[in-house]
Amino acid sequence: MSSLDEDDHAAIAKTYHSMDENGDGRVSMAEVKRASKRIGIDLSTDKLKQMMRDVDKNGDGYLDLGEFEKLITEYMKHDPNDIKTARKIFQAMDVDKDGKVTTSEIMKAMKVSKSDANDLLAEADSNKDGKMSFDEFVKVMKGQTG
Repeated sequence: MSSLDEDDHAAIAKTYHSMDENGDGRVSMAEVKRASKRIGIDLSTDKLKQMMRDVDKNGDGYLDLGEFEKLITEYMKHDPNDIKTARKIFQAMDVDKDGKVTTSEIMKAMKVSKSDANDLLAEADSNKDGKMSFDEFVKVMKGQTG
């Protein structure tokens, strides 16, 4: 049922690896919570526990890459009506509040390399102006790029 293409999988993998703060190859609930806060989403502990339970197939309390991808597709892509959350994430990334997100702002918000930020921006930047607008961001969140 997944409509993710190769670029979507790559973007999710980059996000996953940026969240894996200690490099152990898995993401803890604490790492998900900290990463969520960095992009402007303050998840309650109860909500986060429920989300983790829903996707943690092996029940080890951590997310592997496959489980994280399921979390993204279940909670982000399949809830297109949650424009409020998308707006919060976008505003957290838009440091200079000009309505556009640049490579530099992506690097700061997501704690990724310049190369990864450029890749993410290239995926989203449908009008090729070198910046990501809110509309372009929403399309990425819904998996409607490319």
